[in-house]
Amino acid sequence: MEAGTKSTALAFAKLPAFTCKTAIILGMKECDIYLPVESIKELLNRLLRIEGQVKGLQRMLKERKSCDDILIQISAVKSALNSVAIKLLKDHAEYCVKPGIEYGDIRAFEDFMGALEKLIKGGC
Repeated sequence: MEAGTKSTALAFAKLPAFTCKTAIILGMKECDIYLPVESIKELLNRLLRIEGQVKGLQRMLKERKSCDDILIQISAVKSALNSVAIKLLKDHAEYCVKPGIEYGDIRAFEDFMGALEKLIKGGC
């Protein structure tokens, strides 16, 4: 793990969970919410593992490992990224979209659907 990545993970670990109720109590005009710290930590850890897998792929190519083995590892990376996307979608729906809608922000649902469409289509 690189030093910058580790410090980023530690910085996120200190963030409090933020909800619409907190926004209302603080008198905010918009419901600025985000994922709970536990979700952020888990997503960062998964991405760090994927980063290691990608570095392993680079190493395999440099060492002229079997193309079949490299392709299998590429498949594993794609699967791991899909798992991150699924986790993020679930948590985003639960902790960001749902409270946003409850707060009266219909745009939260529209934005979610737009992001989901881009994820499925595979492009921005």
